[in-house]
Amino acid sequence: MIEEVENGTDAITYSALKRIKLNFEVLEVFTHESGEINFQNAIGYKGKYVDKAGLDHTLLIVHGVNENKGFQIICDATSNIMDQVEKKFLVSLQSIRK
Repeated sequence: MIEEVENGTDAITYSALKRIKLNFEVLEVFTHESGEINFQNAIGYKGKYVDKAGLDHTLLIVHGVNENKGFQIICDATSNIMDQVEKKFLVSLQSIRK
């Protein structure tokens, strides 16, 4: 998802606004400094939740801001297959560049 944001909005502020609307438990937080993503004005989360059918999910979410555009990327898989797809998700997230 990409949307317009107010000038001067940083990734932390944008992420806080987005996280209010998402119901998941944060397991890990990452930024460009930790190496999981390369985009500097972004913050990422690894988290989990249980869907309405009772299935456990693990997800990777990145919130970022580039000029006056905010973006949200969600990579979601059932927890039982996350170990099979997580590396591919991370490669995709690392490809985000300004």
